Amino acid sequence: MFNIGAGEMVLIAVAALLILGPQRLPELARAIGKFMREFRRQTDEVRNVVEREFYTMDHELNRDPTPPIRPGTAFAH
Repeated sequence: MFNIGAGEMVLIAVAALLILGPQRLPELARAIGKFMREFRRQTDEVRNVVEREFYTMDHELNRDPTPPIRPGTAFAH
């Protein structure tokens, strides 16, 4: 997602450990996890709404606007 390799992840983890300390690091990890879960849920919801709207529009545009002509109901003069 962020194009971060293993080396960068280790560097970020060590920096976070040095800055926050071992007591606050699990708290930060939980907060980041909650944020990522909520962010993913919201983006999935937006994606579903957009896909549903495109599906509806596609079917409305591809629908034949004229009703089918049944035998015996054609123009009678």
